[in-house]
Amino acid sequence: MTHKEYLHLIFRINASTQMLFAIVEEFEFKMYMGPINEQRNAHTHLLRALAAIEGFKGDAEEPYIVDNLKSAVNHEYRAFYDVADWFTLKMREEIINTLKPYSDQAIQMALPKYFSEYSPKIEGLSTEIARLRLKKDVGNGDLSVHLEPYEKIVRELWEIYKIITSRKAVLADVAIRQSRGAKQNAWRLWRGSIVIAILTFILTQCWNSWGSLYSAAETVWKSIAK
Repeated sequence: MTHKEYLHLIFRINASTQMLFAIVEEFEFKMYMGPINEQRNAHTHLLRALAAIEGFKGDAEEPYIVDNLKSAVNHEYRAFYDVADWFTLKMREEIINTLKPYSDQAIQMALPKYFSEYSPKIEGLSTEIARLRLKKDVGNGDLSVHLEPYEKIVRELWEIYKIITSRKAVLADVAIRQSRGAKQNAWRLWRGSIVIAILTFILTQCWNSWGSLYSAAETVWKSIAK
């Protein structure tokens, strides 16, 4: 590859990474320093190469330029994959934590498509992420072919994440109504049990009273019959 081709690749990877950074900032996730350090190292090599291209490095030749651009590409790749891996993991964790306090019934009521559409989609994306991560080693040839598929995964997972987290208030409301309904049902059952117990007691007492009256009447009748 010529140094111009390397430059084009660096700009392509960097644009993808910046797109991910923009999403991270929008959702106020606290980014760790790994991707930022990788980009800093990439920029150092890129500036060395540009300085040589512009003649600021004196007798620097094409191999020096290409070596630095190769290093810049590798650091850019690592930055992209670091932020993509971290961000997809973070979104999946947030989805789990959002839904964890609620029953399947509450989730179904608040998010009718979760079990039929979103959950299977998340599982499929997670499998695809694992596959791409196995191929992300910078020594595995041209990694640019994986940028677009990984970008697509991030965007799809992002859309699902936004839908689910936007229903937090609805989930909480459904859970409150379910709790109230459970308490009302428990009260009805308790009240019903008390009523049944009272009726049973009354009927038992009545039965005993009628039994005593019957025995007394029988005794009187026998006395008269004699």
